Amino acid sequence: SCSWFKKLFQNKDPKLAQIVHTSISSYLIGIKDIVYPYEEHSLLYPKRSGIEFSEWSHGLGPISPHSDDIYENIEVNVLSITISRDETNTKTKFYLIKDLIKILTKKELESLSSIEAVFISGKNVRDKVIKKTRKIREFYNGKERFNFDFRIDNIVGERMQTDIPEDKRILDKLRQNIDFCNYVISDGQTGTFVAIDNFSVLHARDALPPMEIKNKLEDS
Repeated sequence: SCSWFKKLFQNKDPKLAQIVHTSISSYLIGIKDIVYPYEEHSLLYPKRSGIEFSEWSHGLGPISPHSDDIYENIEVNVLSITISRDETNTKTKFYLIKDLIKILTKKELESLSSIEAVFISGKNVRDKVIKKTRKIREFYNGKERFNFDFRIDNIVGERMQTDIPEDKRILDKLRQNIDFCNYVISDGQTGTFVAIDNFSVLHARDALPPMEIKNKLEDS
């Protein structure tokens, strides 16, 4: 991150930061922003109402590895993440799916093509719950890709669910492997910009330090 880039995000107006983020994503990376009328996915920051919540971008608790918006009908192929005025310097973790699934046997890996899971929206979606059934391993335009969401939130529970015991065993095996998997860190510094493949890389975050920011949280 260079100094001029960081200065773009030091303005205290969050709307201006959003404009900068969208401009960089669009013109430098070629990412088209998707707007959901029932979800705020651009201006993400801890709120007072999120003190007791994990797995939520407005919460203070940890966020487990996941790909975004698997429950949506619109395909989200690439994510861009920028950091604006993060006073906690909380790091974002990125897990390569190819590293996560190395623990599987050949038979288990092949079974990912037949395992179907129900992906469920969480607290980030307002006034409704969205569910979509998708196979864990898919081929889209000839390219292999994976759908994983290991979040377990306070409202819906597991965000990736299956009722078939053997399928659940394999997904739980992968969940348990997360703690032993290598990951790449993006430092939570003002002006950091990251773009990732949503179906090849999972992103996550540790809990925010509540004592440092509790008195600065917004209610809305």
